[in-house]
Amino acid sequence: MITSQDLAGARVQALSVTVGLLTFVFVGVAACVALIVGAFYLVVSFVLLVLQALTEVFSGLAATWAGADPLLKVVILAALIYGGYRLYRSWRAKRGGACPTN
Repeated sequence: MITSQDLAGARVQALSVTVGLLTFVFVGVAACVALIVGAFYLVVSFVLLVLQALTEVFSGLAATWAGADPLLKVVILAALIYGGYRLYRSWRAKRGGACPTN
């Protein structure tokens, strides 16, 4: 037979187990939220770093273009056209299009 003392002990035990489980769940949820926020921060930082690098590259190209003599401008344009042509051929080859071979 269960007495009142046994019920009091069971209540204390149930309360301590409940507090322990809720603490475990809340700490786990907080850790998951912290991981999500950290991953978002890293992705945003990487995107900003890539954008900054692109800005630096194009800024350097603009400065080179502005200070270049006409012959260097022709050479730069020829290099860009040749690079675009090679990129187009590579893209066509990957798609399986007809591409003449050398």
